[in-house]
Amino acid sequence: MQQLDFFAPEPDSGREKAPLASRMRPADLEDYVGQQHLLGPGKPLRRLLESGKLSTSLIFWGPPGCGKTSLAQLVSRQLNMAWEVLSAVDSGVKELRAVADRARQRQQPTLLFIDEIHRYSKTQQDALLPHVESGLLQLIGATTEAPYGSLSPALLSRCQAYRLQPLSPHQLVQLLQRACRDPQGLARLQPELEEGVLDRLAQLAQGDARAALGLLEQSILSAPIGADGRPRLSPSWVDEQLPEQPVKYTESDHHACTSALIKSIRGSDTQAALYWLGRMVAGGEPVDYLTRRLRISASEDIGLADPQAIIHTQACCAAAEAVGYPEARYPLAQATVYLSLAPKSDSLGAIFRAEDKARQTQHLPVPGWIAPGGKYLNPHREPHHFRRVRHLPQELEREAFYEPGQLGYEIKLARRLQELWNPDSIGSEL
Repeated sequence: MQQLDFFAPEPDSGREKAPLASRMRPADLEDYVGQQHLLGPGKPLRRLLESGKLSTSLIFWGPPGCGKTSLAQLVSRQLNMAWEVLSAVDSGVKELRAVADRARQRQQPTLLFIDEIHRYSKTQQDALLPHVESGLLQLIGATTEAPYGSLSPALLSRCQAYRLQPLSPHQLVQLLQRACRDPQGLARLQPELEEGVLDRLAQLAQGDARAALGLLEQSILSAPIGADGRPRLSPSWVDEQLPEQPVKYTESDHHACTSALIKSIRGSDTQAALYWLGRMVAGGEPVDYLTRRLRISASEDIGLADPQAIIHTQACCAAAEAVGYPEARYPLAQATVYLSLAPKSDSLGAIFRAEDKARQTQHLPVPGWIAPGGKYLNPHREPHHFRRVRHLPQELEREAFYEPGQLGYEIKLARRLQELWNPDSIGSEL
């Protein structure tokens, strides 16, 4: 728990010891980098700040290092609100009550910033409601997870959610350049940077401003010192000294990439399907999760348009599960390419229509002639091993659940259905 006064001078000694990302927090909107879709002229948050009053609580949703905390601090400063901070990782109802008690003692409106708010339980979220509802506290919650799945509907109904985007490489380079010039940053070290250094650091940071500033500080503090006493950085030295940043792959990424992979396969976009598969593999998705999704796609999106698809996919998935990473990439890619290029059909969705009808008509008995002990006539005794008679309850005889697609093998299946059930088609082809 932390209470800050933005308008009190900060001791220089403490600030110098703070990480570069903390020292470089923007003092005003002019210094804030990114989120122009929210802060540009006429955009929602810009209008809110210009109004001079926070009329609703806010949720800032975005990846790490996109500026959620810095933006919340700017809102507090711009609107002259008292600033309270809680982290959902190590706070609960007791800490919320303490914040509310302090807010009651103030004349100044209080802004409560809760980091990682999606980690609060339903009980903890409910404890916020009366304070937010009454206006005692104006809330800004920060989350890396989609709020519509992680926050309670009651809390969400009292908040306006804004999605923040990762910073672009160009925006990260801007931020790094400012850090090198700023006296609160690294200006006193006068680093000498070869062309391409900041671009490489921005690439390694993958949209995360905090990571980019940390990499810059780490690089400069450990860089070789030239004859003039200045640290010298080159792109090659950065690559030698700094480890490749781990792939950021959150629960939101898991769901988003899964959706993208399946929709790319369904859309027959082989290149995209391989890319999203690669994102999931790099993110550490278990092999058995990927094989499950591919097996489902083989029936859901291809089905009988290519009856070999599920056989081929099953073989690839079994191989991937048997060998594990890293070699599992090959059979996973093989199945993905096969499925994306296969003719598509969703005709097997017939099972859902059949199930819905079955639920509505579960009172209908099985026709007596196909029930146990009924007078069943075996079609194998017919010339074409077929009798044109429906096996459905009489009330459903005109129902048609399966409708063949018009691609691949289902062209043959459509012809076969026509031959079987069109009275004018009976003949030797049966």
